[in-house]
Amino acid sequence: MSGGDSGTPEVSVYIQTYQHREYVEAALDGVLAQRTPFEVEIVVADDCSSDGTRELLAGYRDRHPGRVRLLLPERNLGPAEIFRRSVGELQGRYVAWLDGDDHWTDEDKLVKQVEALRDNPGWAACFHNATILQEGEEEGRPYVLDLEGDSVGFADLLRSNHIPSLSFMAHGEHVRGLPDWVWGTLWTDWMAVLAISLEGEIGYLPETMGVYRRHGKGISSGLSRADQLEADMRFFAELEAVAGEEHRAELAAIIRERHCQLVVERLELPFSGAVAVFGPRAETPTELNGRQVWPLAVEEDELAEIDSRDRDGSLGRQLEGFRLAAPGALPGLAHFPEGDRVPEASGEPALRMLVVGPMLNWLRERSRLGRQLEGNTETLWEDETCALYEVAFGADAPLPMGALAEVTEAEQDPAAGTLFGGHLDQPAVGKAADAHAVEVSGWVVGETAKAVAVEVLHGEALLVRTPVVLPRPDLVQAFPERPGIEPAGFSTVVSLIGRDPAAAVEVVAVLADATRIPLARLTWELSWRSAEEARATPLVSVVPPENSSEEERERVLNDIRAQTYAKLEVVTDASAASGEIVLPLERNERLAPRALEEKVAAFTETRARP
Repeated sequence: MSGGDSGTPEVSVYIQTYQHREYVEAALDGVLAQRTPFEVEIVVADDCSSDGTRELLAGYRDRHPGRVRLLLPERNLGPAEIFRRSVGELQGRYVAWLDGDDHWTDEDKLVKQVEALRDNPGWAACFHNATILQEGEEEGRPYVLDLEGDSVGFADLLRSNHIPSLSFMAHGEHVRGLPDWVWGTLWTDWMAVLAISLEGEIGYLPETMGVYRRHGKGISSGLSRADQLEADMRFFAELEAVAGEEHRAELAAIIRERHCQLVVERLELPFSGAVAVFGPRAETPTELNGRQVWPLAVEEDELAEIDSRDRDGSLGRQLEGFRLAAPGALPGLAHFPEGDRVPEASGEPALRMLVVGPMLNWLRERSRLGRQLEGNTETLWEDETCALYEVAFGADAPLPMGALAEVTEAEQDPAAGTLFGGHLDQPAVGKAADAHAVEVSGWVVGETAKAVAVEVLHGEALLVRTPVVLPRPDLVQAFPERPGIEPAGFSTVVSLIGRDPAAAVEVVAVLADATRIPLARLTWELSWRSAEEARATPLVSVVPPENSSEEERERVLNDIRAQTYAKLEVVTDASAASGEIVLPLERNERLAPRALEEKVAAFTETRARP
C-alpha cells in the first residue's frame, strides 16, 4: 500500500469487530494487501471482544504503525452505537467498510472503486459483488444475482438490502453526515445505505472482490428467523417516519409481507407438506424459511379475473390439486433455526394456505372458494393482515382436477465439463400428473462452479426458479470422492394449465458464476381424467365435430379441458360412447366452462322425476 501526501487520506477503511478472533486476520491482511497510489487509513473499532480479538488487533497496530488505528471502548456498546461513534473518526475523502469476519480478495478493489466514483460524479456510493461462504461449506455462491442496470436507488433497496456490506464505498461526507434515524435499529448497515442512497445513485461493479461469511456468531445469523423478522418490523417502522409519501404504499405492503412470515415462524409451522400462498404478488411471501411454497399469487392486473376463476371453480380445483400433492412434497430446509441450517421434517405433511392482504376480505365475503373452505379447514391464525389455514377438503369440495399432464419424452444430457452431473427424478416419462401441480425434482452438481438454482421454462416464460439446497445422502454414497456434494437436490411444483403442449419445458441449472446450463428438455401432452371420486355422477361422452380441422379440434379440446365437470370422456364416434350423456358438438360450437355442469344438472333432475 503506497502513500500519497500527508494530508487527508483518500480512503478510510473502517473495520468493525466483535468476537472475530478466528476471522479478523484475513480481514486485515486483505486490506493491507491493497495496491493503492493514494493515502489509506485503516480504522478498527472493537466492541469489547473477550476472545483475544483485541490482543490480535494490538499486534497489527504495533507492526503497522501509522497505518492501523484502533478504537477501543471500555464497555460493550452494541453494533449500532459503536458504528455511530466511529464514523466521526473517519477522515477519508471516501469510506469503505467491512466487518471483521469478512475479507477482500482483490488487491485492486479500492483503486477500482475510487476510479468508479471519480468517473461517475452522480454516484453517492458504489458496491461490488461478493461470494457468500456458509460455515462448514467449501464452495460459495454469488451474493448479488440478476441485478439489472449499473446502479440502484432508494426504492430498489426498500424490500431488501442486496448490497454486501464488505463491498460498500461512499463519499466520506455522506458517511460522516448520516442522520440520527440510521441508528435506531439492528440493521444499521442497511439504514446507512438507504440514507446514503438519498444523496444519489449507488453504482454497481459486477466483479467479485470479497467473501461474506455466514456463521452462528454473526449479528443476524445468530438470531432465529422469528427474531430476524421482528427486527425487520422495527426497521420498517422507523423507515416509515422518514420515507417520502411516494414510498408509503410499498412500505405498507412490505410490512404486511414480513408480518405473514413472522406468523408462520411463531406458529412453528412444520417443514413437511407445503404452503399455498394466495395474495397480491407485491406483498406475498415467496420464501418461508425453506418451507415448500406453492404460489397462488395474483398480479395486480389479474385481480379482476379472480372472480371468474372463482365462479368457474378453477381456483378451488387448483387448491385441491395442491392438497392432493402436498403429502408427497419433499421436506423443506430451514435456514434460520436458532442460527443453524438443518433440515426439518416434523409434523403431518399437509397443505396449509396463507391468505394475504386484500384477498382475505375477498375470500371471506365474496368468494365461492371461501364457502367451500368453511368446515373443510382448521384456522391456525387470523388477523387483519393475513390468515393461515390447514386445508382438508371434504366430500362437498370441488372434484379433483380433470386436467392431467403426461410427459411423453425427457431428454437429459447434462453438459460435460460444465456440470459434474445431474438428473431429473420427476416428472417421470409415461406417468400422468395433475396439470395444476406437476412436481419437478432431481439433483445437479457443477464441475467448476456450484449449482445454486434451477429454472423451469416454457418457451421464453420462466415458470419457477428454485434453489439447489436439498440434502441428497444417496449422492454422498455414490460419489464419496466429491466433498460437499450432499446439498445438491431441488424440488418445486409448476402448473402447466394453459401452456402450449407444442412448446417443450426446459429445466436449466444456474451456476454460481451466473451461467445457465440445460439439464433436461420435456415434451408433454394434456389429457382429461374421469374422476373416481365422482362415481355417483353420470359420465358425459363428448363427441367433437366430424372432419374438423386440426385448429378446430384443438379449440374444442381446450374447451373440454376448461370444463368444471370432471367425469367425462372424449370419443371420435358417438357409437363408441359409453357415457349416460352423449354430447355431439356442431361445427364452431363453443362450450362455456360450466356447460357440462348445467347439462348434467338438467339430466339428473329429469332422471329423478317420478
